[in-house]
Amino acid sequence: MGWEAFEPTLIRAEEMDADTKWRCAAEIPEEWYEGDRDGLHRLVEAIYDRRPFIRGFISNFRESTRNPFPNWGTRRRARPDDRTASAPTLAPARPRTLGR
Repeated sequence: MGWEAFEPTLIRAEEMDADTKWRCAAEIPEEWYEGDRDGLHRLVEAIYDRRPFIRGFISNFRESTRNPFPNWGTRRRARPDDRTASAPTLAPARPRTLGR
């Protein structure tokens, strides 16, 4: 088991166009984002902009001490020319309390 477990969803996410992302966002119930349309817009744009880094995010998480994918085949470091090597490091998300 490995990358093939993420297909075809991974390729669809990487190749998603702008129209598709907004169609998906339009289906999110307003109560989930508490009516914060600007926040939803920023979130959707950030997710869309990070599409080229999805494989790198998965690789970084895979190689973390959490061992999130214990059934994945041989563990390896990404090669410099590998698409997985270019993922930026993200700051941890801050928890958000409801009603704020």
